[in-house]
Amino acid sequence: MSFCRVFKSKQGTGLASDKKKSARLLAVELLAANDDEGTYINHLIEKSWAYKELSNIDRALCLEIIYGVLRNKRHLDTIVKKYVKRGYDAFPSELKNILRSAIYQLAFLEKIPDYAVLSEAVDIAKKLVSLRYASLVNGVLRNYQRNPYSLAKPVSGNINKLAEYYSHPDWLVKRFAKQFGKDEIEAFLAANNQPQPVYFLQLKPIKSQKSLRDFLRPVPGFSTYFKLQSHVGITHIPGWKEGVFCVQDPGSGMAVNLLAPQVGEKIIDLCAAPGGKTMAISALVGKTGRVIAVESVQKRAQRLRENTSSPGFENVEIVIEDARKVQLKDADAVLIDAPCSGLGVLARRADLRWQRTPYDFIALVKLQQEIISKAVTMIKPGGRIVYSTCTLDKAENEEIAAYFLKKFPDFEVEQADKFIEKEYVTESGFVRTWPFKHGIDGSFSVRLTRKK
Repeated sequence: MSFCRVFKSKQGTGLASDKKKSARLLAVELLAANDDEGTYINHLIEKSWAYKELSNIDRALCLEIIYGVLRNKRHLDTIVKKYVKRGYDAFPSELKNILRSAIYQLAFLEKIPDYAVLSEAVDIAKKLVSLRYASLVNGVLRNYQRNPYSLAKPVSGNINKLAEYYSHPDWLVKRFAKQFGKDEIEAFLAANNQPQPVYFLQLKPIKSQKSLRDFLRPVPGFSTYFKLQSHVGITHIPGWKEGVFCVQDPGSGMAVNLLAPQVGEKIIDLCAAPGGKTMAISALVGKTGRVIAVESVQKRAQRLRENTSSPGFENVEIVIEDARKVQLKDADAVLIDAPCSGLGVLARRADLRWQRTPYDFIALVKLQQEIISKAVTMIKPGGRIVYSTCTLDKAENEEIAAYFLKKFPDFEVEQADKFIEKEYVTESGFVRTWPFKHGIDGSFSVRLTRKK
């Protein structure tokens, strides 16, 4: 949900005390930590006690600034450099993010008074950097006020200018254009800069749909999915504590639909945390079924355990082990939610585009090949494997499927349109969703079965 639709006040928050930080100060601190430490922004927010102490309206402002800056970082840097003639790249992260966040509010948010932005930006600079740099911040922002610079929307087809305007690394835009052509490149980039709703999958019946009206609304085309209505805490949603819902995007959930779990089946879920797909499978196989959820990272396994602790998920067994090494067998099916580059969820994970490098794919592809090869040893005769990712990259999707079929020629692709609506199915029988075409997360999945 856009901050512009949430925030009503015309007043600035001012600089908060050390005990309770303001939304703008906290946003700058978290953005700087994201730059310096490389820690994903959602993890930084989750660990922040200062964020938990903010009011709902200040949380909305804080998140709008954080994600707005991350989605538009390169665009904002281009603007700032028009007023900082030299040395910007060497500025400390705190100073860069003071300038980025202030310009973002001035250029992109309509209901924020300029004086509130300028005043607090200078105060934050005094607190986090120095008096000298506070003077620089004041000068840059006042110059912007007097003579605002904006980037002209580039002509379609100019890859470098599109990358700058829509704030993506050049290598990523060129990689997409090479794989999918230039015709849809701008739609792809623009979609990655749109705020995404939080989706919920309904796993169990709920007594009254009326009780959900203040929290969730149905998603057209996806009968068991709902969107979060506001910034209310999800623990307040009726049925949440009882495991009626799990957080899951419809694009991600298609892997479970493709797997088509049946009552009483034994299913192995590899790379299972945080557990949305595990919970969905658990509900489908029922009390007589069994789900073995494998996760290698202890902290993520703990989140998986928490998410499956509600009544009704007693058929879930959690195994903490590397998916390439775990010794399991005789499963009816294996779901692989493979570690990937995440290029299908750049709108949801706004800092990921700045965390990834073109060299990441070498290690990721090797890992994916090893996991999918290991899965063959886990299924019984007649069993099936669904390989899925939340990336759009062909090296991690179609090329992994081709690698598998070459290595295991007794397997074949089972056409996805038997299980999934045709608009999401490719000519090769894979599931592929696009943020700019379908309005949901980008994803890929393929169902692999032994030839009869």
